[in-house]
Amino acid sequence: MTSPVLSAVRDEAVALRALLTAEVPRYAASRRDVDPSALARAPSCLAALWEQLGWSPLFGWTELLPPDLDHDAQLRARLAEYAHHDPRWSITRADLPPRARLLHEDSQGLGFTFSDDDDDTDDPPLHGVVTERRTLIGPRRGAGVLRYTANRVLSRALRPWYQTRIRLGPRRDLPKATAPLPTVCPAARTLGDDLWLLPAADTSVAVGKPGGDLLVAHRRFETFVDWLLARTIDTLELRSVPPGERAVLQRRPDLDALPSGLRFIPGATPDQGVVIGRLDGEAVLVSLLGRGCAVAINPAHRAALPKIQRSLGLG
Repeated sequence: MTSPVLSAVRDEAVALRALLTAEVPRYAASRRDVDPSALARAPSCLAALWEQLGWSPLFGWTELLPPDLDHDAQLRARLAEYAHHDPRWSITRADLPPRARLLHEDSQGLGFTFSDDDDDTDDPPLHGVVTERRTLIGPRRGAGVLRYTANRVLSRALRPWYQTRIRLGPRRDLPKATAPLPTVCPAARTLGDDLWLLPAADTSVAVGKPGGDLLVAHRRFETFVDWLLARTIDTLELRSVPPGERAVLQRRPDLDALPSGLRFIPGATPDQGVVIGRLDGEAVLVSLLGRGCAVAINPAHRAALPKIQRSLGLG
């Protein structure tokens, strides 16, 4: 690994550790140093990341595996298990790199992701085993172990926040944003203290293209609504459950008679769309789907939900 990149990884790992400490109180108490011998065996980029982050059981929620795991034993166990259940299975440990690192196991037995510790490039590529196809895949172009790991850690750091997946149409005005972790999480952006654009996938290296997904992490419900209101957007799809306190209803508001302060953004199909805005100062998001809708507000203001439904003609 080149020296400037390694220095950048160390600096960004320090920033990522600070974010974890600030947003996940249990991280500092549960963190332990990674075994130095395990760091010595890892590619330089990964060693620099784990040296700062350490390991916490909280990372298990992201399905990351401990960096000081006995990777060889785990890989042999997985391959033996696949062979036990599939008489036609032919992949053995000898088909994998001698120093393969197990990164992720599919919980339903569909395979696993691994990297090669003998590859000390700036971001060693990912490889995989797919049980359904009985085959090895990779290396995956543009998908490296450093970004894969750091993207998952960043997602864990902001897990206490809302994380809302959206898809915007081609006509959109994403504001200029800061890339706080350009080496380890190049697709992440900050739009202020309370709003991040997270990588849409574990291996993302760029902000979502027009027509692609965006994963918006926001500390407060109102932050997300106000951010959308400030954008010029032709279509908007909510690709996850609406944030906030929700009332799911079997009818929709009259889009031709929306109260002042609300705005309708069409969805990808005629029966989809989102109504956003403020009613009497209260941030409101209404997700339309089919003949029904979900009305969402800040959970701290759930008592206002019946009044908002009446204002929308849904009471």
